[in-house]
Amino acid sequence: MVTVPGMKHVIHFGLGALILVTLACNVTVNTKAKPTPTTPPPTLEVFIPPTGIPASATPTEELLEMPTETIPTIAASPTATKKAVIKTSTRTVPPPTPTKVPVIRQSTQAAPVEAPTEVTSSGGEITVTAATGNLYIRRGPGTAYNIVSGLSKGVTTRAVGRNEKNDWLAIEIPLAKNVVGWISLGTGYTELHGKLSDLPLYPFDEAKPAYVANCTMHDMTTRPGQWNLPAKTTQKVNPGEYQFLDMSTGQNKVMEATLKEGNTVYIKVDGNGTSYGCP
Repeated sequence: MVTVPGMKHVIHFGLGALILVTLACNVTVNTKAKPTPTTPPPTLEVFIPPTGIPASATPTEELLEMPTETIPTIAASPTATKKAVIKTSTRTVPPPTPTKVPVIRQSTQAAPVEAPTEVTSSGGEITVTAATGNLYIRRGPGTAYNIVSGLSKGVTTRAVGRNEKNDWLAIEIPLAKNVVGWISLGTGYTELHGKLSDLPLYPFDEAKPAYVANCTMHDMTTRPGQWNLPAKTTQKVNPGEYQFLDMSTGQNKVMEATLKEGNTVYIKVDGNGTSYGCP
C-alpha cells in the first residue's frame, strides 16, 4: 500500500526536473544575438495514485505547501562602454609682450647752483656781463644785505673779487666811481670773462638784521618773498621792497615799505582798516 508521503516525493522530483529543464533552455551560450531554438515544453507525467488515495489530493495542493527554493540568479556583468576620446593637439600660446610706457621721472634732488659762464679774456682784466637778465647788486655777499643798485641785462663791468664759497662776485657798480657791490653767481644770468679762481678774496662786513613786526590780530604775508607773518609776532626778513597782505581778508594789501639792514617795519592796520598799537 502506497502512502501519501511517497506521492509527495514523486511530485517534488517532477517539479525539480521541470525547473532544471526550464533553466537549461533559458541560458544563452553564445553572447551574439541568435534566434533561440524552440524547445518543446517538457512533458509532465501525471501520476495516477493507486486505489485508495482520495481524488482530491492533487499535486497542485501539495505544491502550495512546498517550501520556496531559492534559485541563484546569474547577473550578467555590464559591458563597459568605451567612449572614443579625440585628442586635440594643444599649442602653447606665448604671453603677450607687455607694452613699455615711457615714464618721466622728476628729480627729487635740489638743482645745483649754476656756475657762471667763463669766457677767456683777451687781456689781464676780468669782467662780468649780465647776459640773460637783470641782477640786483647788494652791499655784501648775501640776500641779508641791502640792495644798493642793479646790473641791467647786457651791461658789462669789471670784477674785483670773490667770496670764499665762490658763489658771490664783487664788482664795480656801473656809473658809480670806485663803489663796489656784490652780485650772485647762482642765478645763471652771468657771463664771466676770465677765471674766477684768479680773483682775490674780497673783504666784507657782517649784515645787520632787519625785522617786520605784525602788531595786528590778523596773519600777514609779503610780496615778493612770501614771508609768513603771524599775528602779534616779529619776523626777521631780508632787506628789500615789500607789499604786506592780510591773509585773513583774502590777501588785501595793507601797506608798502622798503626794509633796510638794521631797521624794523611795523604793521599797525589790518585788511579791515582796524588800527592796532605796537609795543
